Amino acid sequence: MATRERERQEAIVEALLFRHGRPITRPELEKKLGQAHASISHTVRTLVDSGVIVLQAQNAGAHGHGQGHQGRPAEGLTLARSRGAIVGIDLGRTDLRILLADANLEPIEEVRHVPMHVAEEGLGVLDLVRDIVLELLREHGIPIDRVLGGGVAVCGPWHDHRRVLPTSTLFGWPPRTRIERELKKRLGFEVLADNDANLGALGELAKGDLAGQKDQEPVRHVVYVLITTGIGCALIIDGQLYRGWTGTGGELGHVALGVREDQDSQVCRICGHVCMDQLFSGDPFIRMIAEPHRSVLRGMHEDHRLAYVIEQATKRHPDVSCVGAIQHQCEHLAVVLASVCTLFNPQRLVLGGPLVARAEGLLGPLLDTFRNKQGLGDMREEVPVSFGSRGEEATVFGAAALILRNRTETLLGRRWDILLKGVPTD
Repeated sequence: MATRERERQEAIVEALLFRHGRPITRPELEKKLGQAHASISHTVRTLVDSGVIVLQAQNAGAHGHGQGHQGRPAEGLTLARSRGAIVGIDLGRTDLRILLADANLEPIEEVRHVPMHVAEEGLGVLDLVRDIVLELLREHGIPIDRVLGGGVAVCGPWHDHRRVLPTSTLFGWPPRTRIERELKKRLGFEVLADNDANLGALGELAKGDLAGQKDQEPVRHVVYVLITTGIGCALIIDGQLYRGWTGTGGELGHVALGVREDQDSQVCRICGHVCMDQLFSGDPFIRMIAEPHRSVLRGMHEDHRLAYVIEQATKRHPDVSCVGAIQHQCEHLAVVLASVCTLFNPQRLVLGGPLVARAEGLLGPLLDTFRNKQGLGDMREEVPVSFGSRGEEATVFGAAALILRNRTETLLGRRWDILLKGVPTD
């Protein structure tokens, strides 16, 4: 097989594995690509012989494909671990997470989590990332030249063309930091960056409940909302992440709230308005909370406020005002999300982030309000709501998945996803 054609076939298999988040069988591959069994067998044999993929026996009935063509147990196709490693990095405002995974996005080691105020630490954070990543690679005997790349999630808007951190996002960092270049210089391999909500959605799509399960197809139309110190949003339309003209599409957090702004208003340092990002950190949120917690919050940096309120609202004897503040703001968020879903008509609304992971029991008012506020009356199809199965690690898995997605686009083009529908490409 010619090198270019082998790479294309490899990319097709890689794309399918990425899209489904699990091993796939030969019958599935035939169905997806519309190719005959003999052709698929030749492709699989070539990729196995070249060490790109490995075969593993599937349990009877696993994923709804328990038998092969001649009554034998179906064999699952998966990328060989020797194919290389991928690094995922999540630079949250108050947390650093690092994942070392194989080419199937299976963790080689559990995600490393370092609580720290990333926003204030500046470029020293990248030195810590370097130390942790190089330590992980040494511990597992993986040389630098076997790393396929590193993905990094950044909080706040990410501009595809400029590819620099907005000064107002991580305020302790040098202006217009080229984070991909800085990390490549430290790590010795290619690094790609994207917005944290986009990568949270990608993580759920690649390794969470949005990936295809059993005989079901992957979910193709999704609104993903990351509820953290701010509000992040990602839109998946027809299986593709919608990025808009410059890559900042889906920035729900910086939609201005309908309030009068005056000299006493605490405006967002990124957009300069009172916006959705302040739902769980701004002055209106603090004013709902009783003393002594209100004074504690006023003396605390805004990036830490939500975590404190969640802790007070979920302890054995919860603070009633903290519970009420979270639920009140959730109702406000639900009204906005209902409008977004009326506009985009998704198959599912997925909620992620620390509020979901740590305080799921407080989200009843959000769910009730969302159901009541969806539009179109009798014509509406109620949008199912789910909580992200990857929890607070969705973003770091998405950062790793970004590398696979980029490799696939390089070989198959940006519309590689149509291959998964069995439509011939140009």
